[in-house]
Amino acid sequence: MRRVYQALANYSRTAVGGGELAAFEFDLQQFAETYRIRAVDAHNSLKILRLEGFVQLNEAVNTPARVHLIMNHQDLYAFQVANAQHDQLIKALLRLHGGELFADFQTISENSLATHLRRSVVEVRQQLRYLHTAGILHYQPRQESPQALFTTPRFDAPKLPIDQVRMTAARDLARHQVNAVAQYQMGTRCRQQLLLTYFDEADPARCGVCDNCLVEKKPPKRWPTWHRCASRCCNRCAKRRPAQGSCWRHLRPSRRRRLRPRCASLVDRGEPGLRGRRKIAGRDRKTVASPGFLSS
Repeated sequence: MRRVYQALANYSRTAVGGGELAAFEFDLQQFAETYRIRAVDAHNSLKILRLEGFVQLNEAVNTPARVHLIMNHQDLYAFQVANAQHDQLIKALLRLHGGELFADFQTISENSLATHLRRSVVEVRQQLRYLHTAGILHYQPRQESPQALFTTPRFDAPKLPIDQVRMTAARDLARHQVNAVAQYQMGTRCRQQLLLTYFDEADPARCGVCDNCLVEKKPPKRWPTWHRCASRCCNRCAKRRPAQGSCWRHLRPSRRRRLRPRCASLVDRGEPGLRGRRKIAGRDRKTVASPGFLSS
């Protein structure tokens, strides 16, 4: 994380102690490639730095222009008297946005200023950049790309005051949350019980309507009649070599015709649950499939 912080300072060319609230364009992919940091590691480190209050990332596609007057009223008035060419712009800013400009950054519309002053937008931006350079105000131009800024004066990376206790607690919490999601997804316990247990409710009741509860309510699976009948015949054949048609004499001809291909299919698959299925699937399959055996 300290490496990413130092790389961000190099990327923005910010010296130790400076750069507070000075926004700059930030391309994560270019940043990661320039300083040979995996993009996912850079993203996660910047996220932690944001939570710790050291940096701020703005991924908005369109960020409007912002202005903050950093001079007090008396010095600003003296500047207006000495620089009449900038007097109208400063007055327009104060009329449109009021005294809040002295307290913090305020969003401005460069087009509205240009219309009010009857000038072009390019001229308004040039004047705002000059006032920014002269130390009259802080001007952040309109941006259409991601931005980043240091929310505090830049620290020396090795001396970055990171709260290790809070970071450890956040890491443990993230692991606990991941494990809880995996248990909810893969477990066979009632979904309602899992959720209420996660939120520390003691001895929660079963809901009876979630997928896991419904599975337990389902009756045991019963095979179709033809499957049970064919299985009985094949099991009898697995015990001994029967006389011709001995397994089928009790069946009606119509049922016998239906069971004939199904019984052979069960033997081919080695259907689980059939006694002696290896013997049937091997040498004795000829007996089951023979015309004499499958006929009356």
